[in-house]
Amino acid sequence: MNPPMFNVRDLLRLASTPKIGPHKIRLLISRFRDPAQVLKSSPRALIKVPGIEKKIASNIVHNKEGERFADDQLKRVNKLGGRIITYWDAEFPELLKRIYDPPVLLYVLGKFMAIDKNALAIVGTRTPSPYGQLVAESLSRELTALGLSIVSGLARGIDTVAHSIALKAKGRTIAVLGSGLDVPYPAENRKLLETIAVHGVVVTEFPMGTKPDATNFPR
Repeated sequence: MNPPMFNVRDLLRLASTPKIGPHKIRLLISRFRDPAQVLKSSPRALIKVPGIEKKIASNIVHNKEGERFADDQLKRVNKLGGRIITYWDAEFPELLKRIYDPPVLLYVLGKFMAIDKNALAIVGTRTPSPYGQLVAESLSRELTALGLSIVSGLARGIDTVAHSIALKAKGRTIAVLGSGLDVPYPAENRKLLETIAVHGVVVTEFPMGTKPDATNFPR
């Protein structure tokens, strides 16, 4: 069965609703089959979905900022040369679907490839010791040679080492950001981000313009 083809703009409008998260969005779409139908529904119909309280139903119906948010996000991501994929798209990483409460939207630069199904994350301190840096370089080089895609967070220190060595070894690397695609962090890694977008993938669940707040990174 082919995945449904949703209008991303409708999903962005729904995702902009206050007090709603990925889990509730999946519940709503499971019931209504399409975000457009969710947006057209009455509060009385919406509260029939388990977990959708009256306040959330009201927020969905009266979310006046939704259209502006969706149009702004699409304009920004298109200007950057990126795209948005949804939880229901075939391109959405299969392993990511298996985590607790996966995101329903991913902002992406670059393209996922079949090899990315075999991936391993290398992350660590922003201030590595010389030994720590040496180990990260060795691991990244050897794992890349085995055909694994190296995943990290584009941060200073070990993350930067992992991405850089994978690229030097002509391998694949995936950067998962704690900010919007248009807010590279740290700023000195902007060039690295651009290179990864060409030879790998840059991905985030955070909307365009999102600052790199500390709470984003564990998530």
